[in-house]
Amino acid sequence: MKAERIWVALLLGVACIWGATFPIIKGATADIPPLQFVALRYGLASLLLIAVAAVWRRKVSGTTLGSGAILGTLLFGGYVLQTLGLVHTSSTNAAFLTGLSVIFVPVFGRLFFRVKLTRKIVAATGLATAGLWCLSGAGTIGLNLGDLMEIGCAVFFGLHILFVPRVGSRQDPLVLTAVQMATVAVLAAIASGFAEPRSTLPRGLDSWWALLFTGVLGSALAYLVQMKAQQKISPIKTALIFSTEPLWGAVFAYLLAAERISPMGYLGGVLLVIAMILMELPKRFPFRTTTRRASDRLRQEELHPGAPAHLDA
Repeated sequence: MKAERIWVALLLGVACIWGATFPIIKGATADIPPLQFVALRYGLASLLLIAVAAVWRRKVSGTTLGSGAILGTLLFGGYVLQTLGLVHTSSTNAAFLTGLSVIFVPVFGRLFFRVKLTRKIVAATGLATAGLWCLSGAGTIGLNLGDLMEIGCAVFFGLHILFVPRVGSRQDPLVLTAVQMATVAVLAAIASGFAEPRSTLPRGLDSWWALLFTGVLGSALAYLVQMKAQQKISPIKTALIFSTEPLWGAVFAYLLAAERISPMGYLGGVLLVIAMILMELPKRFPFRTTTRRASDRLRQEELHPGAPAHLDA
């Protein structure tokens, strides 16, 4: 349990980093075409991870290559839609709509893998969604093309979170992450060649900083932590933790840019915290009691799924 809480804390750190990337990416795409930015960001991340894997002499298997390609393709779909969407919508809308992956994870788990949704999952997911809505401004979102792209992004991210333990639970996290980053970089470079005739390198220090921050911290480190953490933590809990991205974004906006947080924003933050606490409550209260052995068995089925099982914390 102590080790799991450490990974929960590390995933919160990842969500914190990602929460700061929305305004950074929006500013960078004014200087660099969106698909080229994705290619450069993940190219940098893949080179860094490949170098580390080579120094540590990690072996690459065909299974890891296949798993990394699948997960990388899902990430590519998500980040391309997110980056393109930020050209047409606000950072606030993008953060809220991307956070809707907290809904898609349990929904897709039920549809694709016959996962049983417990009352605790439904309650925590509902609270997190309400919190995201409050943080976004409670009803100020009007759907445009960029917003629809961000919803598509949330779908891909939800599938990525759901598939990580199913295709990568027994793979080397470092090599698996490197393959994912390389897959995103290659696919984005190909897409950029077709869709963006103008090719350019970053021209300002802000753009280089954006690439370094998103490539090293927001990609290489963040996904390495996620790959390792999801060997211990279920997809539902991972999605709930990642739903705190907008909360972290609001905190950074307050600390660094002196932006005020509205009362609805504070309420949204409280709801997100309550949702995470609810997921940490033992199954015996207020929900149905289970033995410790049954609890451990359910957790193993979540992390290494075979037969249909509960997808719980």
